Amino acid sequence: MLRYSKSKIEDRARELNRLQKFLEGANIKLAGTISDIGGITGRKLLDLIASGNTVDLNSVRACRDTNIKASAEELLLSVEGVVSSLQRELIHTVLSNIRDLDKQVEQLDALVNKHMNDAYAHAAHALDKLPGIVIKSAQVIVGEIGLDMSRFPNEHHLCS
Repeated sequence: MLRYSKSKIEDRARELNRLQKFLEGANIKLAGTISDIGGITGRKLLDLIASGNTVDLNSVRACRDTNIKASAEELLLSVEGVVSSLQRELIHTVLSNIRDLDKQVEQLDALVNKHMNDAYAHAAHALDKLPGIVIKSAQVIVGEIGLDMSRFPNEHHLCS
């Protein structure tokens, strides 16, 4: 289940990269202005572009999340490009695929949490406390290695 979830996350990353290529083809430099084109502001702006509605300062302001550093003027400059109807349809299709993959990952996360027994959950939460390890990574580590560390003579064997 964890490997399948990882593959869905990788699929989502590929779709985001594909979307970025479509945007570059339309001379839209959104990735240079915001750090995550798949975030709240990025998605709203991409939906605006894909809709074919007028992209002006007011519509960009309506899409802008309050936590984003870039101003509405900077965002407007980054989304001014020439988008053909084909590119709009492609952007819309890729956004739809990304949303579907997001839902699938959420469903898989819920399944993992539902079926992870107490011992595995406890071990995953213990690993989660280590710097650089998030709960998803901790679940994968515990899922791959298991709970019985006695099969490893020492920590070097475990790491290898």
